[in-house]
Amino acid sequence: MKFDFFKTKIFTDWFNEALKHSDNTVMDPFAGTNSLIKELLKLQDFKHTSYDIHPRSSEVLQRDTLKNFPKNFNLIVTNPPFLTAEEAKKQNFPAPGTRHDDLYKQCLDLILNSAEYAAVMVPISIFESTDFAWMNFLTRRIKYVIPLDQEWSKNQGTDVVLILFAPAINND
Repeated sequence: MKFDFFKTKIFTDWFNEALKHSDNTVMDPFAGTNSLIKELLKLQDFKHTSYDIHPRSSEVLQRDTLKNFPKNFNLIVTNPPFLTAEEAKKQNFPAPGTRHDDLYKQCLDLILNSAEYAAVMVPISIFESTDFAWMNFLTRRIKYVIPLDQEWSKNQGTDVVLILFAPAINND
């Protein structure tokens, strides 16, 4: 997989700003093989903690972050699971009850209610939601949207974007 998007000016400026507000610490709550953290560490040094329910790297701590989301992290970089609630049940994926139709939306809720800064890979279809409260919640925090290349989309089975979130903009 190509991680060229980490080298863009948009991402590096956002990441450097986020690191300043996060004690130079990054967390990935759905790390798998820890590839995102490993790629970022090639570009810059920072402290990090990674979790996954089924870790595939010795650097990743085992934890069901959907049931027990880590606290005290202000910067999250992750690629959450792209499963509908129905697919999660079929695969016996231990997902707690959620108001969302997709597991990645539940993950986003947890992420955005825990950290001020987040870089999250999601299907582009997220922008097709008719849940206006949900869309307002998201759009108040979106700083940038970076389209990812076809290799990412092919691997995920859908078109994928990287959304960079920052503290909410107050338009009052």
